[in-house]
Amino acid sequence: MRKLDNILGTLYGQAIGDAMGMPTELWPIQRIRTKFNGKVTTFLDGTDDNDIAINFKAGEYTDDTNQAFAILDALIENNWEPDSDILVKHIMAWADKVGAWDNNILGPSSKAALTLIRNGQNPESVTKNALTNGCAMRIAPIGALYEPKEIDDLVKMVYAV
Repeated sequence: MRKLDNILGTLYGQAIGDAMGMPTELWPIQRIRTKFNGKVTTFLDGTDDNDIAINFKAGEYTDDTNQAFAILDALIENNWEPDSDILVKHIMAWADKVGAWDNNILGPSSKAALTLIRNGQNPESVTKNALTNGCAMRIAPIGALYEPKEIDDLVKMVYAV
């Protein structure tokens, strides 16, 4: 297991990077270039012309970081053993708490999968074919838990989560 500073650094880095990128959520690079002169260099409120970012204020991170924290909470609850039911419980609790469905806070793949789960259906049709990158952003903190020599254990954990 890595040092606490490494883990916290990863969590802070994710939250800060997510909050800085929030105003451009789901936008193509050309739109970012037009709206923000190509880059965002400080925390900004979400803008009225971004259907997702409109729900956030400067410095707030998005569903990706919130779901990363939910994953970690689920792993902590179950002694670092991934369990689908516990993972779903934590992610759904977060989504319900923030009104994720009503406030358009979820990314498209997450929203589709969680809606199916909420309706008692299997989300595999969405999770097997998702075209967004939220999964990669949510799993990043798991990498901070392992030393480089523990790559096989890391891959197993990522796959299980």
